[in-house]
Amino acid sequence: MKLGVDDDLYHVFVNDTDNLVLPPGTNHLNSWNLPLQEIVLSEGWQPGLNEIVIATYSGGGGAVAWVQPSGAPLCAEKLSLTKTTTQSTAVAAGQTNIPFEIVVANKGAAFPAGAVLNDALPAGLASGAWTCSSSDPLAAPCPAASGVLPISNLTLPALPAGSSLRFNILANAQSAASALPDIENAATLTLPAPFAAADVCLNAHNASACTAAASVTTGAYLEIDKVLTGSGPFAPGDSVTYDITLSNAGFMALTGVTLDDALPTGLSGGAWTCTVPVGSTAACPASASGNMPLAATGINLPVGGSLVYTVTATVGAVTAPSTLSNLLATASPGNGACWNGFAVTPACTASISISLIPLAISAVPALDRLGYALMALAVLALAAGAARRRRAQV
Repeated sequence: MKLGVDDDLYHVFVNDTDNLVLPPGTNHLNSWNLPLQEIVLSEGWQPGLNEIVIATYSGGGGAVAWVQPSGAPLCAEKLSLTKTTTQSTAVAAGQTNIPFEIVVANKGAAFPAGAVLNDALPAGLASGAWTCSSSDPLAAPCPAASGVLPISNLTLPALPAGSSLRFNILANAQSAASALPDIENAATLTLPAPFAAADVCLNAHNASACTAAASVTTGAYLEIDKVLTGSGPFAPGDSVTYDITLSNAGFMALTGVTLDDALPTGLSGGAWTCTVPVGSTAACPASASGNMPLAATGINLPVGGSLVYTVTATVGAVTAPSTLSNLLATASPGNGACWNGFAVTPACTASISISLIPLAISAVPALDRLGYALMALAVLALAAGAARRRRAQV
């Protein structure tokens, strides 16, 4: 655009990005009584509404600016790739016609033919079909009217500025239940040379690929974890504490979850409390504490929610070093399934092991025990040396 300013022109910003490059040694451009200065604004533009700010200085009186466009804006090539779904319920095994939509939109200058669209079938989907429609059939015809999934190396035609292509997909789930809490269906747009995704694709975020994905849930999933506080070993009278965490690992709310945990022989006097970890949107049931055994019911976990049940008990009599192993906490997933962090499992369980030692051993601090052990070895070594000397004297 062409600018004229009374008295001094310092900066021209496009969405807070300075576009005015001044000659070395100067700090302003005086355009008073001069022909309008032509400045190219090439940095800081974004799709939609843009803001231009002209920073001026006046030596006295008011400040005046003259602004005149010098031609139609020349926008760079900018493509947008989006993928969405309207599936709002869990996908069942063998379900058909799961809807997805891919839109390739040109939000910049005209883009040449040669961009390639791919949409693979992810785990959980077995087949499907697609149809194409265009926002401007005369200027940007569909590469094909329809096809079957996966979309493989589909070359797109030239896309005029403002045009778009829409691919409506109906996919079919595998006949067996998915082993994942969600099915992520991703599309990729590969650009022809010399274009780079980081420069052209609006949703590439400076990455090397232009991708978009939509996910559908396969149900509600419960994950359980049990962790011992401290490593032990524990002696009679010591307090033992462990946490049981219930988490919603899926993309649907969990309702009607239950949790059971009993103290093994060797621990006594146990009690439990329920707490909500930072960042969780879950709430403890009405009964948020009690004595062992733990039998919590009415647990509801929203998407991303979790609860922590902390159990504290006392070690009873111990006659010899031992380990309490496979101390299981068991949960019912309510309306969901069990998830172990990697795959669906038939049961929601988690366990810990607790090492115990007798009081006689535990009475000596750990470091002192090591010292006594080393001392005992030294005494044995001295005794052996003395025995050798006696044999030598004989």
